[in-house]
Amino acid sequence: MKLQKFAFGVVCLCVCSAPSMAEEVKGDLLRYMANIYGKCTKAEVAGTDYVAACHAVVVNALYVNGRTSFVFYLNPRTLVSFGGTKDVRPQPEKYRLEVDSMKIVGDKPSTELQGSGACTMDGALDKGVKIQCEIKSQNADASFSFQGNGEVKSIKRPEGT
Repeated sequence: MKLQKFAFGVVCLCVCSAPSMAEEVKGDLLRYMANIYGKCTKAEVAGTDYVAACHAVVVNALYVNGRTSFVFYLNPRTLVSFGGTKDVRPQPEKYRLEVDSMKIVGDKPSTELQGSGACTMDGALDKGVKIQCEIKSQNADASFSFQGNGEVKSIKRPEGT
């Protein structure tokens, strides 16, 4: 049940993050989603360390509007999403997303940072991938690192994608 609530939160975050998406999307919002389990090794926003609040799952999602995100779950009600549209996979087990925004959604009013940065994945999902996301903006910087443990669940690939 917690996993379903988290996945629903990711979809809600997607809609909140991209106002034009509501106009573009008819039907399913997600093209792909993977819940990657492991451990946060770094979770920092504006110089504040949140690693103790970081849950043991990161969601990697590709939306039908072409955006990709990496979503970190802090405490029971806060999601931190790094998103962008430009990506490259130079090798099968290496991936890089150019990040143009980070959004924090939770009990407090949502915060969105526009800036530049990247999310990288190094290694195979089922063998303990390393994920690093960071963004630099005029308002604040953020940096998250995550070490997967090889457990991946809820991969969603609707027909035709």
